Amino acid sequence: MWVTVTPPINSIDAEIQIPGSKSISNRLLIIRAFCEEKFEIENLSTSDDTRILNELINSDSKNQNTGAGGTTFRFLLALRALQGKEITLSGSKEFNTRPISPLVNALRELGASITYLEKDGFAPVKVNASKMNGGKILIDANVSSQFVSALMMISPYLDGGLEIFLIGNPVSVSYIFMTASLMKEFSVDVQLENNSIQIKQGNYLARKYSCTPDWTSASYWYGLISCTNESKIKLINLSTDKFQGDSILEVWMQQFSVHSHHVNSDIVISNNNTIAIPPNEIDFTNNPDLSLALAVVAAVKGISIYFTGLSTLKIKETDRLFALKIELEKTGVHVLIDDNSLRLSGKADAIKIEKSTFNTYEDHRMAMALSILVTANAKVKIANPNVVSKSYPNYFEQLKNIGFGISYEGS
Repeated sequence: MWVTVTPPINSIDAEIQIPGSKSISNRLLIIRAFCEEKFEIENLSTSDDTRILNELINSDSKNQNTGAGGTTFRFLLALRALQGKEITLSGSKEFNTRPISPLVNALRELGASITYLEKDGFAPVKVNASKMNGGKILIDANVSSQFVSALMMISPYLDGGLEIFLIGNPVSVSYIFMTASLMKEFSVDVQLENNSIQIKQGNYLARKYSCTPDWTSASYWYGLISCTNESKIKLINLSTDKFQGDSILEVWMQQFSVHSHHVNSDIVISNNNTIAIPPNEIDFTNNPDLSLALAVVAAVKGISIYFTGLSTLKIKETDRLFALKIELEKTGVHVLIDDNSLRLSGKADAIKIEKSTFNTYEDHRMAMALSILVTANAKVKIANPNVVSKSYPNYFEQLKNIGFGISYEGS
């Protein structure tokens, strides 16, 4: 299937309800799994990752497939290891190429019995009956913060709690802070100090909770507004968030001509063609998922820019660094990449955009980021648009509702 996105006839003046944060939703589901009294979660993410995690937590099946979700697999693995039930966990073909050994090694040190079923260091795995204990653990935190968060959330239920020491330069630290903050919201004692995390033994106390909209998903709307003059979008309830590190987007996008105006719990983003001086360099170490939208914005606006702190992009749903280079170079811009950075120069050409079909590599964020190319006043043809269901199922429907042309072909 392909989707063709065409520019709106009129300027944009619309309201958008962004889905609940997938990151917060998945953490809330794990916390709720421990609570004796099950609590209500309002505005739970509609993403595939959250839906699958919710279903599997409540499933008695001994063979569970988490699909393409990183948090879905890693959080569930830690939960099942603590429960000590025999179960086989696998992911999609793509996920099974993503590393899990730092988490497996840490769980084993705490007493879990986990066996790799195919290739060491990767899913699928079998979790065997065992009993885990608390204490102290070292974990390599420069691969994925998800490993750390998975350990943190089971720690209150380990005898004596757990002290986690982070080795290396931790990546996506904002997600570790998110995990700690949510655990505190449910009455668990968490202390963060330098590169250590101390979590006391205890219990989560149930409470009704409302999941805030996803700031990472907001990056695509910010990107569209950045490249569209005399337009504005009200993002419903977005300003109520206090945990998501990707809310730094509001500050960063000021340098890309986007003004954010807080109205009660909403944010109205607008572009009045103001003069803004974009940065020469942005460090995405703590916010790597924002880099995709900003790379496309830079290409459309013809901004030469250097992105660093991107090492984790190589082990996401696809190698996003490689994918960005291949797809953005179709537009006529020049992209240089290495294991941790991307350098972009040149301006996207509308004629080249319209002559191309843009691939999504089975990656939801690639599909949504590439849609921003429509602001180069060009029709954009994107392959396999249904991948957005992983985090934002109605993204293209919302684009259509606010005036963009959306047409599908193939099946």
